[in-house]
Amino acid sequence: MILMCAGLFTAGCSPGSHKVYTLGEWLEEVRQQSGIDAAGSASTLDALKDFGVLESTDIDTEQKLNREWTAYTLVNLSGISFQEAEVADIAKTQFPEHVKTGVKEGLFTLDGKKKFHPKRSVKEAEAMKLLGKTISYINDPHFETKQEINVAQDAPVLRQKPLAFDAGTLTCLLPAGTDLKQYQAISWVDDAGQEVIYDIDHSEETEEGISVQLKEADLLSYTDSMELSGESDLDFENAEIISGEKSAAVKDDTPFIHTMAAGKTKKFSVHGYDITLTANSAGIEAKMEKELDNSLNLTGSLKMSGINVKYRFFSLKKDVRDAYFKVNLHSEEALKIKAGRYKKLYGDFSKIDPKNFLSSLSGFLKPVNENATAEFTICQMDIPLSAAAGIMSVKAKLSVVLYASGRASLVLSQDNNVGFEVRKGSQARFIRDYRHKEENVLKADTAITGKLAFALEALKVSIMDIGVEAGAKAVLSTSVHLYDKEGNMETVSTDLPGDAVNELSDGNPDVLVCTDMDAYTILKLKFNSSGTLAGKMGFAFDISLLDKSNGSILGGTKHFENWHMVDACTRKKREKKVETAEVPKTEKIRIASYAIAVGVGESKAIQITGLPGDIRAKDLVYSCGSSCASVSASGLVTGISPGAAVVTIASRDGRYSIECSILVTGGKAT
Repeated sequence: MILMCAGLFTAGCSPGSHKVYTLGEWLEEVRQQSGIDAAGSASTLDALKDFGVLESTDIDTEQKLNREWTAYTLVNLSGISFQEAEVADIAKTQFPEHVKTGVKEGLFTLDGKKKFHPKRSVKEAEAMKLLGKTISYINDPHFETKQEINVAQDAPVLRQKPLAFDAGTLTCLLPAGTDLKQYQAISWVDDAGQEVIYDIDHSEETEEGISVQLKEADLLSYTDSMELSGESDLDFENAEIISGEKSAAVKDDTPFIHTMAAGKTKKFSVHGYDITLTANSAGIEAKMEKELDNSLNLTGSLKMSGINVKYRFFSLKKDVRDAYFKVNLHSEEALKIKAGRYKKLYGDFSKIDPKNFLSSLSGFLKPVNENATAEFTICQMDIPLSAAAGIMSVKAKLSVVLYASGRASLVLSQDNNVGFEVRKGSQARFIRDYRHKEENVLKADTAITGKLAFALEALKVSIMDIGVEAGAKAVLSTSVHLYDKEGNMETVSTDLPGDAVNELSDGNPDVLVCTDMDAYTILKLKFNSSGTLAGKMGFAFDISLLDKSNGSILGGTKHFENWHMVDACTRKKREKKVETAEVPKTEKIRIASYAIAVGVGESKAIQITGLPGDIRAKDLVYSCGSSCASVSASGLVTGISPGAAVVTIASRDGRYSIECSILVTGGKAT
């Protein structure tokens, strides 16, 4: 029954907003919240009329929303049949059937005298609670299992099981002498007990019999009516699973195309990625691994579980009257790219002339834009619906997109509740409830996207399908700041991997690396491809829910210096060089001040006032123990972000050392 607990939200119960919608505002909320005409191709009134929420568009949209209009719109939206209830003032409403049904279903309550008060205004907060309850009901209905396919008596369908059938090429062999002139299709029950139907494309006589080339059947052409409905958790123990693509290389002696036994693991390779595929009753998981360029090792996984489907499809003759298909699932995408130490691989660039730094790296590192994106199918599945055995099945396809140019770690977890509904053969609405979270450590251009497609099939004919594309992408731009001996700075953009450039610049005080990063979540839905019955009837839609414009992971583009996030670039022309003139000889290293304050983006020099007899200024090594400040080889301290740091000044042989405390303030230090 609809909205069992909705009686909690009757008039006067809500302490929320005192605003009352106009009828036009209310109808726009109904359309938006329920997902009717998500593309906005029709006006609100026309879209609601086509879906059945309104019987006419000739209404006063400026009038205030009252209880009878709320009952009228929500009962129509729910789609339930009219019911009877005793209402004392029923004669005062223009929608008596809707009011009685809303009362009977518990959507509205009556006062002590069993009066409904149809003209009473409904406040915004109360109206939204009632709408939310109604949408929850229509987004999660209960469907009894039905499999009623009424083939027209004069349908030109040959009912005969072939002598042989090849599902890969859709060819079959019929006995010699079979007359096909009067038939457009052929149907039979296969060895798995499933009834199938195919259209006949062409045929030819052979020595073995008549060879027939088949194609997917236009099922609506052969049926007077068709009503299919049900709901089921997908059980992968009964799934036929074909791993990978036709280009896959299987790593054992079995053929590529095979059925995986449930709970078993299969290993194969696609596009150089080693795939380990595991299936059990709860779901399926694919693990991927590959050695990439620039000494990178990629490991990833794509998992889906807890998959539930609900469906209804009703056609009369060649017209689709009602359609509903929804998929609930949990998916997880994970990507990790490891790299060896770049310095160990490519050498020490700490002493190279800054003007030659990038040209030297280009001989070793591959540009980001030359790292190709890999997109491939991991597996395809044919999963019979237990409640509709013999006729209905779900065909699923699991694909992945992977890309990385450097170190990265990205983990996504998503719960998707997506689907669509068509009523009255004209207007569609979309179900799009999703929750997601991510964990990331990104130092490179990175992308991982899982593509999950689910098609509802009857008699091996695709009825409706849903595609979910979920993942994330990070895009980096790297700039290198190069300093000359006078402290002048040149900024150069590079398309080399940012993490490698940063590591190889470490220790070179005249090469500083900055990175701008934009990372965002991707969620796209695709309803009814062109090959489905629903798609052929015009109910095909693509919707982007999360992308670069609204799915930011970092809250917009962020600036990083030495992989430390800062509000803005602090790299500037150096104010002056540290003087290295002769200093007095002392028993240890001495400095003018043991504590220095600098502002963010400001630079100050550590002044050496004394050195041991055999130590020269150029023999000193400066190091900073915090990312809030940096220190050059000549002792110039630069503030990066607010915080405290300690700079150690030591002789190159390690015999002498001293420390200077650094305080980085938010603005210019005094």
